[in-house]
Amino acid sequence: MHPPPNPHIVTQLVGSVVELISFGKHVFHISFENGDKLSVGCPFRFDVGVTESPVCEFPLSESNKLRLLGSSVRQAECDGDGTLRVRFTNGDSLIAYANAPQYEAHTLTLSGKEYVV
Repeated sequence: MHPPPNPHIVTQLVGSVVELISFGKHVFHISFENGDKLSVGCPFRFDVGVTESPVCEFPLSESNKLRLLGSSVRQAECDGDGTLRVRFTNGDSLIAYANAPQYEAHTLTLSGKEYVV
């Protein structure tokens, strides 16, 4: 696992509008209208509104992440261990847990620069 980016880097996601969501066998991607991208390939929690969801792992058999299309990032932060927390304007939230050192947890591409955790 790589160290997390500085907190001010992650906050650059705030205001980004979700344009595209795509899936692979062991990853899902959130692409934003401004060209930034978030790729998650680790255990994660996707809470819908105030309803807390269980931790999800790959491969995914179904997804409710399409709810994010057209919403924007309201808050983004990264803990010291690399865990990423993103809240969206529609009330949903995503937590990507970066506590398994054997693989990369998530990748942020912001303004053309890639940050791997």
